Amino acid sequence: MHVYLERRDGGHAPAGLYLVDSPSSIVAADLDGDGFLDLAIASEPAGSVTVLNGLGDGRFRFLARYPVERAHHVNAVINTRGGVDLVVGSPENPVVLSGNGDGTFNRLHRTRSAHKKQDTSLTARERQVAQLAALGYRAGEIAARLTIGIRTVETHLEHVRGKLGVRSKADLVRVAALRIAFSVLSTDDRQSLDT
Repeated sequence: MHVYLERRDGGHAPAGLYLVDSPSSIVAADLDGDGFLDLAIASEPAGSVTVLNGLGDGRFRFLARYPVERAHHVNAVINTRGGVDLVVGSPENPVVLSGNGDGTFNRLHRTRSAHKKQDTSLTARERQVAQLAALGYRAGEIAARLTIGIRTVETHLEHVRGKLGVRSKADLVRVAALRIAFSVLSTDDRQSLDT
């Protein structure tokens, strides 16, 4: 993959050649919090995501490569910690690489139940609760906003975690935010936040 910089005369000059096998999708974002754009490059043929650390002058250095099956698309999403997570794959089966804030990532672990066929459809109320959780609302705030009990909110969150195959509230927030980012939730789901 070649990276080119714009010259003052409007032309372009090569800034570097980076070995990435058949890039299928590229996202530029500050993945390590240093203020410079970094690149995450999905390669479906290689089954991987390559992360290149931006040096601030148009050049990059190799940081890491992560194996991901069906890596045909990559998206960057702000997480609840203010860092960046990467979502790789398809809307139906996204893989989440959870950002550590330094340009490195951990794969989001899922429970075994996530791999079994099960009903993953959320009720309207479960979608509302999950969406508010993804926006950073706490259980008490969600309960007040929806005029339901805190224990009811916690029960909905537990059901949503089970249906989506995630273990923790933090993972639930990431997955819900990523589903919204990938537009897996319908327009009606996103509009239900306004009710």
